[in-house]
Amino acid sequence: MMRAIRMNQRKNFILGELFHLITGSALSLVQLEVLKKYGKDHHLVKGGGTGLITWGVLYNFGQRMDFFTRRAHLTKTKYASLLNHLVYGLVSSQTIVTLADPSIFKKKESEQVTTSSAQPHYIPGLPPTTESEETELAIH
Repeated sequence: MMRAIRMNQRKNFILGELFHLITGSALSLVQLEVLKKYGKDHHLVKGGGTGLITWGVLYNFGQRMDFFTRRAHLTKTKYASLLNHLVYGLVSSQTIVTLADPSIFKKKESEQVTTSSAQPHYIPGLPPTTESEETELAIH
């Protein structure tokens, strides 16, 4: 996209940082949708997976479409990029879960607590009773 000679200019560095912020924000929205759909349990595993998938898409797609003029020649550079994306996924998923409003995430049916006044109470060895029956028994 840009010639290598222009990469080290200050104005292009700022433009590159702006593109990094836009890309990170957009990918965080994708990660938020993943957490909304599949729940926030095991969010670090989901975040790490999302980060690794992001690395695969950006790294492979970016090189095939010639978005990057320079290629990583060292293996440690590729592993560092992989580790950076993994850390990004872990940190962004933890940040989403910590800072998001609880109403964003759906509760599972097993986590929902009903507050009905006629909710039955189960005591082992006795038939189930409701709160209204317990109140009547306590009054008499």
